[in-house]
Amino acid sequence: MPAQKYSMTQKYSMTWKIRKIHKLLSQTSNQYLQSLGLSVGERAVIEFLSKQGEITVPELARLFYVSRQNIQVRMNGLAKKNFVKQKINPAHKSSVLWVLTKEGKEVFSKISKVEKELMGNIEEGLFTDISEEEVLNVNKILTKFTKNLMRNLEDNL
Repeated sequence: MPAQKYSMTQKYSMTWKIRKIHKLLSQTSNQYLQSLGLSVGERAVIEFLSKQGEITVPELARLFYVSRQNIQVRMNGLAKKNFVKQKINPAHKSSVLWVLTKEGKEVFSKISKVEKELMGNIEEGLFTDISEEEVLNVNKILTKFTKNLMRNLEDNL
């Protein structure tokens, strides 16, 4: 399907709005995360491990589109806080698996509860005067943006 023709002003405006929404949502959760001594990036790793269970640093780096060094720094920081620990990787003796500790699971449970409350309050106002059809359309567009960005990033790696 050929790319649609939109003016640079329309494209820029939409991109800028997405960035602004991301920043506002990050700031909302960041205030609570700072009280726990966590960064947004560390929170993302904890959430991923809570769902995935265990993973290596290289695998996590690929999934997050960041360097292995970036992930290793986060893992080391989370280990110092006793939120993650290393586990022997039966598939590769030289590569360890990272898993959440009991404390890591507990902190993610707290984070999830607080964020659910925060987002519930935000969503109550955020979706005022927006129809279900509009929400579905935006969701479709954002899904396409995500796929296009991921494809572009993978093509350029």
